[in-house]
Amino acid sequence: MQFVRYLLPLYPFFALAMFQFLTPLVRKSGSRWLVLPTFARSAPVWLVVCVVTVQALMGLTELYGIEYHNVRYEQDGRPVKYRLFYYEPVGTAFDEALDWLKHRAERTDVIAATDPQWVYLRTGIKTVLPPFELNGKKAQQLVDTVPVKYLIAEAAPQILGLGAYYRFTSALLRENPTNWNLVWRSSNDSMAIYERSTMRHAARAPNDSAASADRNERFGHSGGFRLRRNTRRSSKRAFRYGISLITSMVLSFGLLRPSASTKCAFRIRSGTHRSK
Repeated sequence: MQFVRYLLPLYPFFALAMFQFLTPLVRKSGSRWLVLPTFARSAPVWLVVCVVTVQALMGLTELYGIEYHNVRYEQDGRPVKYRLFYYEPVGTAFDEALDWLKHRAERTDVIAATDPQWVYLRTGIKTVLPPFELNGKKAQQLVDTVPVKYLIAEAAPQILGLGAYYRFTSALLRENPTNWNLVWRSSNDSMAIYERSTMRHAARAPNDSAASADRNERFGHSGGFRLRRNTRRSSKRAFRYGISLITSMVLSFGLLRPSASTKCAFRIRSGTHRSK
């Protein structure tokens, strides 16, 4: 899905190639044994046009009807509303997390999040990226050197956006269950906030640490279901775009086929043209 948009500038050329490929079907055939009426020769063209139109309408319906999401959050005590494409569910949950965290965290605290610049603009609190370390123990050591007090983590990996860092944050939480307490969870269970537990708190309440580890594990299991659901949606969308792209590329050889005038000019220059 991420690389489909990089091919969009080629789509006009693919469209031209497609119609250039279909043009000979409408023209009269030079074969004596194959004589078809005009409507029969134009039928493949209309079929392709209908398929492309239906696909475009389906894409627009999904884009503006399903993937055009509302964005709502509070900034400086005032509600902010606008709309973005492909924002839910992680983007909405992230805004909920920031609305909750900016009323709880202190100015001297440090937050670790996958979108640190946006967290700082929304809360005014220093924010860093989680360490890109798959070893949870080493990641914990790196986090403690900052030190980080709050960690905003995703419940399931995503191909794009905020969920792309899930493999790093999940390793950090999985291998250090007693060091982090789950203090907040979004309404759609796609985002959570963890608070760094101090050594004093861990020694005084070991049962609370065990309960926190159990909550972390259950939260990870619930994210697995959302991962499978999001994967199915992404697979269907990628399949549709893939079919469109493959069809356009197959038809694009029409751009590479020389026209009759080009062939004639080549024969004249090469000396192979014969006048009758």
